[in-house]
Amino acid sequence: ELPELGLTAYGTSTTEAFDRLNQSKYVIDWWFSGCLPCIEHHATMLEQSIYDQFLAQGYEFVGISVGFSSQAWYEYMDAKELPWPNYRLSNDYDHDNDPLSSVFMGALPTYFIVENGTMVHATNDLEELVRYITE
Repeated sequence: ELPELGLTAYGTSTTEAFDRLNQSKYVIDWWFSGCLPCIEHHATMLEQSIYDQFLAQGYEFVGISVGFSSQAWYEYMDAKELPWPNYRLSNDYDHDNDPLSSVFMGALPTYFIVENGTMVHATNDLEELVRYITE
């Protein structure tokens, strides 16, 4: 089960609870702007229209940055113009007592597939994610 998180949406400065997960099917992309594999996966998703494939299968794709630097996140987001909704952990997130440590797979990016509030699959592999969603 995912812990409750306070998130800041790209383009805003307000912290909000991310509670939309119980409403539909989502792929959550856990990433940060200093993660080379994360950046490479974003480029691949854009080049190969993977985001569009997820939408066609009824999945919303949502990025959540776990990085410490809000400035680096904003600079990355401004430069890349990712078409999917993106959030970052709020400034008051307690990285020292990280409630996400129990659900992460040990490396980023990590992708969670969530259906009706339940995580049904997790992977670090973009190709595996695409196979799971499109098959």
